[in-house]
Amino acid sequence: MVRIPKDGIPGLSPDDVIELRKPVYGLVDAPKLWWDSLTRTLTDLNMVQSQLDKCMFYYRDGNGRLLGMIAFHVDDLICGGSEEFMRNVFEPLKAKYPFKHVTVGNGEFLGKKLVQNDDFSIAIHQKEYARDVECIHVSKERRKQKNEQTTDEEKSQMRGVLGELNWLVTGSRPDLAAGCSLMQQKVTRSTVGDLIEVNRLVACAHDFSGLEIKVKPIAPQDLEICAWSDASFANAEKFKSQGGYMICGTDRKLRNGEWANVSPWRWRSYKQDRQVASTLGAELMTLSRTIAEAKWLRSLWTEAVQPKYRLEEDQLWTSRIAMTLSIDSKPVYDHVNGQMMTLKDKRIAIEMLLVKRDIDKDNVIIRWLPTDHMLVDGLTKQGVNLDFLRKVLSEGRVTLKEDDTILRWIGKTQKHR
Repeated sequence: MVRIPKDGIPGLSPDDVIELRKPVYGLVDAPKLWWDSLTRTLTDLNMVQSQLDKCMFYYRDGNGRLLGMIAFHVDDLICGGSEEFMRNVFEPLKAKYPFKHVTVGNGEFLGKKLVQNDDFSIAIHQKEYARDVECIHVSKERRKQKNEQTTDEEKSQMRGVLGELNWLVTGSRPDLAAGCSLMQQKVTRSTVGDLIEVNRLVACAHDFSGLEIKVKPIAPQDLEICAWSDASFANAEKFKSQGGYMICGTDRKLRNGEWANVSPWRWRSYKQDRQVASTLGAELMTLSRTIAEAKWLRSLWTEAVQPKYRLEEDQLWTSRIAMTLSIDSKPVYDHVNGQMMTLKDKRIAIEMLLVKRDIDKDNVIIRWLPTDHMLVDGLTKQGVNLDFLRKVLSEGRVTLKEDDTILRWIGKTQKHR
């Protein structure tokens, strides 16, 4: 029961009490009631809810072949599928819920612009948003006081700008990830020099605002998983280490040392949960998390393409899809490939054993790369060259072997080999 709104309702007294028969935007129960309505409708349209992500639904034919999918976040939906899916699912859905904006082939989802090209690749960008992020005003006199502590107002501005940059990072700009994460850790004890550093990040967002992530089409029977894992020792807050990873869909060409299409699925730059005593410990902790994230994405993919997939039989299904992990830590690489070392930190020793077990049983291949070939080096530290990462993102292709094109992308030439 609710009271009459201040503006009144024609024919009713201000003291009348009315009953709401439908959810109203802004009330605490509205999201839950919308969720119940949408999921019930999708189920009635013969869609099947994902076991791994309750905001994803699959539509299959009588033989279990995937014909369409819908994913949603609150009331923002994205879908794709065959003509049968559009006719049997999307049109009835649109008739029941008169969506304000419906676009085909391109549109916006969770702040990201998506455009499907003629070759079925998808370009993702946030160009307009990146250009609109504003710098923090720091006067000429204030810039001379680099070691001075920031005021409460400056801290508030710093949080706001970093929040805007982080929205870019999560959507389409992994090249800003390390800088944004490391600066967010400094806000409460920030200096004027940190404000200047945040403005450099904003300038970078502007300079490369045209960056697009290219998601390439890969045949389901050829799809494999590739991931890059890296860490920078003790460069984060309270001497913790900064970890970074990127997980992509690819094809078997990459594992065979050839050029292959790569479609970025997930990336992250983050402060590790605890301090470690060595670079090996930092690299290993990030590798363990990368494997866990990659395995979850592999399970999600398997569920989509395999109608008989069951969570209880996850390893049986997912281990059929090869996974290639690239690292630049030679000690970690040597250890997981059989050259055992004595680790004084027993928690790290346990982590190493768990990583080895995952690699041995889950069709995972570890590749070592030199640091300048590490795609996510820029997701763990500031001040590194990000041209290689941006080039891979925009072209949607890469190789794991030394190649003249790769050398050119990382700013080297053949004579520097």
